[in-house]
Amino acid sequence: MSGMTKFLLATTMLIAASARADATADLFAKRCAGCHGGDGAGHTKLATKVKVPDFTSAKEQGDTTDKEIKDAITDGVKDSKMPAWKERLTAEEIAALSKYVRTLGPSKSVAK
Repeated sequence: MSGMTKFLLATTMLIAASARADATADLFAKRCAGCHGGDGAGHTKLATKVKVPDFTSAKEQGDTTDKEIKDAITDGVKDSKMPAWKERLTAEEIAALSKYVRTLGPSKSVAK
């Protein structure tokens, strides 16, 4: 593979990754920010009433596993206002949102 081909392939992959990240941020803004806030801190009128987690908190990020985040989005959270999204979002969208939540934390991408 020539140097130019490698460069074009790498550039295309970066553009595609950026587009996916933008789409996920838009999805979070549309489906999640109403409760969790645009920055994920949970400083919304509803969030203060129902104890929404602060995704920007190092403690919240550290205490919550990737599986717990994905399960909460997929199945909702029992005894809370968090609905199940498995009927309204694709598995790919849920996976992307699960990863996106990690980018909201102070360490930007804590994975467990």
